[in-house]
Amino acid sequence: MYGEITSYRTSNGACGIEAEPCAKLLSELGLGKKEAQLYVHLLKYGPKRAGDLARSLKTYRLQVYRTLASLTDKTIVTAKRESPAVYTAIDLEDALDAVLLQHQRELRRMEAIKRELIALANSTQLRASDETPPI
Repeated sequence: MYGEITSYRTSNGACGIEAEPCAKLLSELGLGKKEAQLYVHLLKYGPKRAGDLARSLKTYRLQVYRTLASLTDKTIVTAKRESPAVYTAIDLEDALDAVLLQHQRELRRMEAIKRELIALANSTQLRASDETPPI
């Protein structure tokens, strides 16, 4: 649908990818637009500090920190414990697996809620039919 995404590794270990189609596809998988753009930027240009990311992406540092926190929670970005922290995108395939795993967990949670709702509806119907006098 969006065409093929070509990728390669540069001499500094960064991943050379077509940023726009990759970010669009990541958004289709459930990442926010800013999350997808920031992840692809890290993937393409390699590890960076939040301030450098804010300058590169022409956005506010606070927004970058929020987005990095979200990506770190989703386990697709890691942070080295130095001051200031350096953020690194994990390998694209591993990141995709992490995103899909979150969706699978959410689907299982929703299926459990569905079963609970059906059981509740069935027990409510039984009680309602017990209380209704015959005609």
